[in-house]
Amino acid sequence: MNFRVNALIPGIILLSFLMTSSGQGEDRSPMLKGLASEAGRVLGAASACPNIARPRIAALASKITNVIKSSAGSADEGAAIVALLNDSESEGARSVARAVVCAPH
Repeated sequence: MNFRVNALIPGIILLSFLMTSSGQGEDRSPMLKGLASEAGRVLGAASACPNIARPRIAALASKITNVIKSSAGSADEGAAIVALLNDSESEGARSVARAVVCAPH
C-alpha cells in the first residue's frame, strides 16, 4: 500500500502539469473524474491502514482537491468531482476493510 501512495504523488504532479499546459477550450472533466476515482480509492485504502500516517493522507487529499477545484470548468463541476473523490475514498477504505490487506510493517 505504501508503494501505491508513493506512486500516486508523481502522477498527481504530472496530471497537474498536463492540466495547466492544456488549452483553454479543452474539456478537463474526464481527466479530473479519472483522477478523483483512482486517487480516491488509493487514499481510502491508505486511510484504512494503521501504518500510513494520517497527516500524509490528508495532505495528499488536500492537494488533489485543490487540483480538481482549480481545474474544473465551474464551481458546480468541481463540487461534483470532489464528491466523486470522497465516494471513491470511502470505497477504497471499505475494500481494504473487507480484504484486511495493508502494507507490511
